[in-house]
Amino acid sequence: YLKKHKVALVVMESTDGLEIPAAKAIHRAGIAVIIANPRQTHQFAQSQSLTKTDAKDAKMLAFFAQMTAQKEGWQTMLYHPPTEAEEVLEALVNRRNQLVDMR
Repeated sequence: YLKKHKVALVVMESTDGLEIPAAKAIHRAGIAVIIANPRQTHQFAQSQSLTKTDAKDAKMLAFFAQMTAQKEGWQTMLYHPPTEAEEVLEALVNRRNQLVDMR
């Protein structure tokens, strides 16, 4: 769908990690992804006199992406998924921390 509509950049809000699988899939498809802080997008919506509601979020995020892509250095905001080795290491560290917490 995104390629069909020639989408070059996707911006999604951070939602406690729920956005990660979608961000990874979009990144794997060769489309640039930014995971934005919801506070930042809320401030952007307010600065543009846009109401931040669920019904208007998609349009606001698309506009946010357009404005972000026009800024110099926006590429530094891109999401880069962890490597498989980094994911394994993170899982091991999380498991170790769970075991330590159980003591």
